[in-house]
Amino acid sequence: MQAARQRLRNQGRVFIALKPKTQRAPITQVMARLTQAARGVVGVRLFLQPVQDVVIGGMLTATQSVHANRHNLNELNKWAPIIQSTLSKIPEITDLASDQQSTGPQLTLQINRDAAVRLGITTNQIDGVLYDAFGQRPIAQLFTSLNQYFIIMEVPPQMQRGPDALQRIYVRSQTAGMVPLSEVVTRQPTVATLAVNHLGQFPSVTLSFNLKNNAPLGPAVTAINKAVANLHVPQTVQAHFQGTAAQAFQASLSSMPILILAALIAVYIILGMLYENTIHPLTIRPHCPRRVWTRC
Repeated sequence: MQAARQRLRNQGRVFIALKPKTQRAPITQVMARLTQAARGVVGVRLFLQPVQDVVIGGMLTATQSVHANRHNLNELNKWAPIIQSTLSKIPEITDLASDQQSTGPQLTLQINRDAAVRLGITTNQIDGVLYDAFGQRPIAQLFTSLNQYFIIMEVPPQMQRGPDALQRIYVRSQTAGMVPLSEVVTRQPTVATLAVNHLGQFPSVTLSFNLKNNAPLGPAVTAINKAVANLHVPQTVQAHFQGTAAQAFQASLSSMPILILAALIAVYIILGMLYENTIHPLTIRPHCPRRVWTRC
């Protein structure tokens, strides 16, 4: 059994080996018990899925069936949360999860050029101090008999913590001595994308889900398609199914008319051989007695 823990910015994957079937409850009961126990952990969502012997699609997701959106990245970041919120209201599915990671905290620094000019500080000085403090500037190199090591400059770790670290780092001014960076730099908290997933050559967001109470996949697929169609998603965002269950189900539906037609042709050929005529299979009367090898 496979368990995936997902937070807002971090996720982990744990593989669990169960005891033999004779020594434990059915796997559905084990998954329900583990899910109930994990609900008491604040800030963590637990998704469970049994490991399949045969996997179609090869996508690694928190749950089984997959509904993927792709193409325009900006439109994906806008519409993926809307689609996820809409699909969470569908009663046939549960454990809805997304691999979108577009809410990572980011701190943008803007140089106050008026204050910097007044204090006699250049932008190159500010860039250099920030790189010395938080970058990886090599200042020396040590050689041993088997290897070589670089000495990297940085401020002590306790001075790097928190957004107020700029108040503890100083830059040399031509008129006022040492000046905190917070006097010439403005902080602006924003969010940024931690990772951009791709499906083929296009950026994508994958929404995975499980079926609730062993519900059939057909009504769930129909409900998802209807919900997405009602949102009037722009043409730059295309939604389709991937994964083990959904992809195989969609493939079977696409070939169903051909299979039905082939079955009808096979029945017609067999009846024509039994009646030794190509017209009788199409003109069988309802009152004709059902016999295997005798014609009416």
